[in-house]
Amino acid sequence: MRIFHFQRFLSIIYGILKYMAFGIAIYSLYYSTNPNQITTEPVDRVRRVTKRIDSEHQSNRQHFKSGFEHDASRGESYAIETIQNNKTSVQDNLARKTLEVVIVTAASARYFYALKNFVGSVHYWERKRRIAVFNIGLTQAQVEQIKYWCNVDIHWEWGIPRSKRMASKDPWEFNWKPFVLTEAIDTYSAILYSDAGSDVRAPLDSIDNILLNDKYFFVNGQDLDMTSLGHEETFRYFGKNKSQSIFKNKPSYAGGLQGYVKSYKIDNLIIKPLLECARSTRCMSPKGSSSINHRYDQTALSIILYSSGLQITAHTEFITTSKQDLNPDPLRKSEYTIYTGRKTSNDFIGKLCFKQPKMVPFTMKKNHKTNHQLSNHYTSTQVLMNKHNSNEIDIQGDSERIQTTNAPKGKWINHSVFLRAKQIAAMSVRKP
Repeated sequence: MRIFHFQRFLSIIYGILKYMAFGIAIYSLYYSTNPNQITTEPVDRVRRVTKRIDSEHQSNRQHFKSGFEHDASRGESYAIETIQNNKTSVQDNLARKTLEVVIVTAASARYFYALKNFVGSVHYWERKRRIAVFNIGLTQAQVEQIKYWCNVDIHWEWGIPRSKRMASKDPWEFNWKPFVLTEAIDTYSAILYSDAGSDVRAPLDSIDNILLNDKYFFVNGQDLDMTSLGHEETFRYFGKNKSQSIFKNKPSYAGGLQGYVKSYKIDNLIIKPLLECARSTRCMSPKGSSSINHRYDQTALSIILYSSGLQITAHTEFITTSKQDLNPDPLRKSEYTIYTGRKTSNDFIGKLCFKQPKMVPFTMKKNHKTNHQLSNHYTSTQVLMNKHNSNEIDIQGDSERIQTTNAPKGKWINHSVFLRAKQIAAMSVRKP
């Protein structure tokens, strides 16, 4: 039984092999006319299919790769942008916390009384605010007084430096102002410049916020068309023309109130062109210009700002030229922060703050032959001890308020007004 099944299995295997041999013979006979077909066609077909598959695979890989890289680059750029924005935001916040906006002004001898009122107004509303005063024609006695005002830095102690190569040193031609702005920005980084003829009528917080956010602060309000009081030569200096639409029927930017935060952009777009203008005889005060046909620094500033491409918003809502707009009580907050009074205000003279004065002993001795005569014995390090009581000068604060009183031995006086006291004493001496 088992042998039978084995023989049957062998016959089946034999039949299969026979049919396979027959098939191979027929296949060889069929392709004998074109032997290359046997070997190349299947290979070519495989190659074509493989190539197509590879290309599709490569395409898919490239697609996924580029998509991934694109998404990765987008993610990376987004992350970098977010970090930079956050960094900028943090830096801005730190800048707001660390940057102190310094009040800057300038004055000549004619404006000294107005300067005292202006500084007094800052002392009243912003007690801790630092103030920088530039000397553009003050007397030495006035400079000595300023040294004893609270929180005040005096610049150009001996007047406008010779090293400042300005076209004109006439204070009324305003070539000095760009030099003041440049030095103030370099020194303090964040400044608010105001003319000394103005005064402060409210806290400066709102102006500070705008200045630190925008990096600049400007106002309009003096005219409706800057070309009406702008000398043609100033326009030509900047390569411009009065008739251009960017200037026509546009108000001037005021030179009496402007603010800056130190930056590369502000320096290149505004400060440097303004400084170069002040050095040229053709620009800020050209030949033939006067207050009748020209606004000097304001004309130059307005041309620069309108040509800068900056999107500037003028904050004229903070200023007024009319005292009627102010609170009748100057010690109460007004709607307008700055009153551009042009030396017409004296509301804050009494609010001027003085430092602890540097004192020197100073004696006026009574003489039988003359009136009061200065003692030649005084020193900055020790009290002059007199054996007898004498009539001595008692100086408190302002050199203009000098009184002669009976005083104890060795009276200390403010050194800042020593020269003035000496002049008054000398004037009171009678010739024998």
